[in-house]
Order: sequence, then structure tokens, then C-alpha cells
Amino acid sequence: CQLPPTLHRSIIDWFIIDPSSIRTTPEKEMENEDPHQKKNIVWNKVRLLKVMYFLSGLTGSTWGRFAAIYFNQEKHLSSAHIGIIEFVMPMIKTACQPIWWYVADIYSAKKEVYLFTGIMSTSILMFLAFPSIAKGFYEILLINSLISVFVAGGVLDAYTISVLGSNENVQKYYGRIRLWC
Repeated sequence: CQLPPTLHRSIIDWFIIDPSSIRTTPEKEMENEDPHQKKNIVWNKVRLLKVMYFLSGLTGSTWGRFAAIYFNQEKHLSSAHIGIIEFVMPMIKTACQPIWWYVADIYSAKKEVYLFTGIMSTSILMFLAFPSIAKGFYEILLINSLISVFVAGGVLDAYTISVLGSNENVQKYYGRIRLWC
């Protein structure tokens, strides 16, 4: 089954972003640099965004979907305990995410906040692998609560929009970058 060349090209265009087509507003430190170097910087940021979305989707889809099975089969928690854990986690995320958004906006550090929270939540998640730490329900609830504290969902989206710059770029490329999630 062969796709028509125009359809094939449009599918490829959807996944691949040509850095020369992204119009950016020059930042103060980049004003005296040549345009080719600016395009490379933008292209590297777009590549980083794709990797960040891919890893974000990978971690969220794997742990989020299989946590209940892990708790039930490996940690031998009851369905009531699993329900409590799954209830508490979104509540904590709801309370803590605006704090991370505020920190990212105040310090203009969207990428840094996203990477910090991702590293922290992944590091805390690894505590579940140690039977001496994750012994029972209360320890597992504490670990999952701490994981939820370090979730900064919308910060990556805000960083993507700031990298793309203009409204035209956001409308044209945001979906293509976000697709890697």
C-alpha cells in the first residue's frame, strides 16, 4: 500500500519542523549573532522539547496505568487502599501545580522548573522499589503524595509556547511538538 506523494510529504511535514521556517524574535544576547546560528539554537530547543514531551508521555503512561496493578500484586494493598492513594494524588497535584507555575513564571525558569520537578518525582518514585522503605500502606501513600508534589504539568506547555514565540508559530508548530507526548 503506497501513499500518494503529496499525502506522504504532508505526513512527514507534520512530524518534522524545519527550523528555518520558525520566525523568532531575537533575544538581547543573540542580537549580534548570525542568523544561521540562531536557527540552530531554535532547532536544538525544538529537539529538546520533543524529547521532553516523549519522556513525559512515557513516564505518565507507564506508571499511571500500571500503578494499581503494582500496588495490588506486588505490594498487596487492598482495593480500598489503592482507591485512597489514587484519590489523594490528584488532590495534591491540584494544590501544588499552581505553585510550580508561579515559581516558573516569577523566575522565568520554565525549563529548569520542569526538569527539576521531573527529576524529583522520578527519584521519589524509585523509593517504591525498596521493600525496606515502601513497607506498607502509609509509606506508599507518603511516597505517592511526594511524587504528586513534584508534578508540574503545564510548565512544559508554557515553555514550548515561549520557545515558539509568535502566535503564528504556536498555531503552526505547537501540535507537532506536543504530538511527541
